[in-house]
Formats: sequence, structure tokens, C-alpha cells
Amino acid sequence: MDAAWTTGTALVLLALDAVAVMLIARRRRGLLLRAAPAAVVWLALILVGALAGVVVAVSAALVYAGLGIALALAAALAVPPRARGARAAIVAGLWTLLVPVPLAALSFDPAIVYDAAGLVPLDYGAALAIAVPWLGPLAARVASGTRLSGDRHGPPALRLALATAFVWLVALAWLAGIELHLDSDTSRVLTTAVLAPIASAAGWLVVERLRLARTTPGAAASGVVAGVAAALPAGASLDPLWSIILGAVAGCSSALIGYSARAAAWHWGSLRHVLALTSIPAAIGVVFLGLFASEYGLVYTGSVDLVESQFVAVAASALWSGAGTAVAFLPLIGTRA
Repeated sequence: MDAAWTTGTALVLLALDAVAVMLIARRRRGLLLRAAPAAVVWLALILVGALAGVVVAVSAALVYAGLGIALALAAALAVPPRARGARAAIVAGLWTLLVPVPLAALSFDPAIVYDAAGLVPLDYGAALAIAVPWLGPLAARVASGTRLSGDRHGPPALRLALATAFVWLVALAWLAGIELHLDSDTSRVLTTAVLAPIASAAGWLVVERLRLARTTPGAAASGVVAGVAAALPAGASLDPLWSIILGAVAGCSSALIGYSARAAAWHWGSLRHVLALTSIPAAIGVVFLGLFASEYGLVYTGSVDLVESQFVAVAASALWSGAGTAVAFLPLIGTRA
């Protein structure tokens, strides 16, 4: 049963990747070329894990491969638009190699670093490796003052809905398959992954209504993606009520930051920009566990140990991302914004 469940989630991930690749190939083949080196890096990490005996089951390798391909597509979007051709592909691959891959490798055996530092952070869905590191590209855009091109009202509704559904479904499949078996906690994991994005979308829409006096599909989509990022670390650690509160906090916070930074790094509903902001709700999700995780959070134990662990882990991931992004983006020096 466990192998069948894991294989099923892996096939869902790979099917979603295949659909995304086919749709992108019809309109933006350059994005696929840009994503290819990053995909190779992720697949190489899985191969190394298999040779080292860390990744044993084929079904587990397929789950990791499915997520890796999706992350490679995201990495292609992380590259500033001014990068073109081979240079863009190199930057995407280099950023993947230097930033998320080492953090993902650490998640296989976190004791190597965290135990030595006296930290035991909770991070069920590897948000510290695959979501918080987006802080680097976001900071690079804000620092450079780059205003990305595109329709300020966002992409067409169908494209926006497909992109949002892809991100949400990939996250659901990843969270369902990462534990490599089906148990009583799986339903709680999926409940959080459903409730948090819905609450986050509602929070984002409220902020948009208050700040801009309008309600748009782009805001709802942005809120869903922010909620997905916030739900990644939670796993089965949050009750439904706390999942809803987490989503609302993540959506409102991300919207406030996103609209405040719009002159430098934002266009409404653009997936590129929504992904850039995932570091914010992901970090909120990690720290939120330190306060409200069932049996371990501050409100349940009265201890600040987990809060400290979560905060330090987020800070370390963010600093790693900043340093790695600075190195990875070196080939872009001299290119026009």
C-alpha cells in the first residue's frame, strides 16, 4: 500500500510536469531551454542520493524527480528577463546548484548541521530548501530597481488559473508523497495544504480591496500561491484553525509587501513575481510552527526553544540564498536591465 501510494503521487507529479512542459512549449520554448540545466542539477542530486543509499525506493526517486522538474521550471522564472539564451540557462542552473540543491541535500540528513548547532527545526515539506531561498532573487530585483515588463493587470485569466492550479497541485502531490507512506497524518497534511491557500487568497483579496479598491483574479491567484508556500513546512503540525490563521497571516503579509514593492519587482498576477514572493510566506510558515505547532509550539509548551530553532533556520536559509544568488547572477553583470 505504501509503495502504491508513493508511486501514485509520483505519477501525479510527473503528469503535471508533462502538462506544464507541453503548454510552455507552445508559447515559450526559450523557458524550457532555460530550465534544462536546472533540471539536470536536480536529477543529478537524486542520482547521487541513490548511489549513496539515501534514496532507496524507486517510487521515492520518482517523487523527488517530479518535484525537481517543477523547481527547474521555477528556477527559469527566477532569472531576470534581461538574461537571454545560453547565459540565462547558465544562471538558472548555477543558481539551482548553489542555492536550493545544497539546502535540499541537507534536508536528507539535517543532523549534520542542525544538531551541531543545537537546532531541531520543523520543516515537513522542505520549505527552507525550496521556498525560502527565493528571497535571493527577490532581493536582487528590488536592489537593482528592475521593473519587469508585462501587462500590469496580469496574464489572461485561463493562463493564470492553469499556473495557479499547477503550483497548488504540485504542492499537494509533493506533501502527500514526501513521507513515502500513507498514514493517519496524511489527511492533516492535506487539510493544511487546502485550508491555508484558501485563507491566504481571502487575506490577499482583503488587502487588495483596502489598498487599491478593487478585486481581481490575480490577487486570488497570488494569495493561493502564498498560502501554498506557507503550508509547505507545516505537515501535520497544525490544527485546522491554526492552518486557516496561518494562511490569512501569510496572504495579508505577502500582499502588503508585494504591493509596497511593486515599483521594483511586481506586476499583478504575474507568476514570475508571485514565485519571487514565496520566500515571505514560506518564512512566515516556518516561524509560525515555532509558536503554534501541536505539542511543540510555544503556546503548547511555554518554551521558546522551537521558536529560536525556526527563526535561526529561516535566517540561515535566507543568508545562504543571498550569497548564492550573488554568485549565480555574476554572469548578468554588464547586461542591460
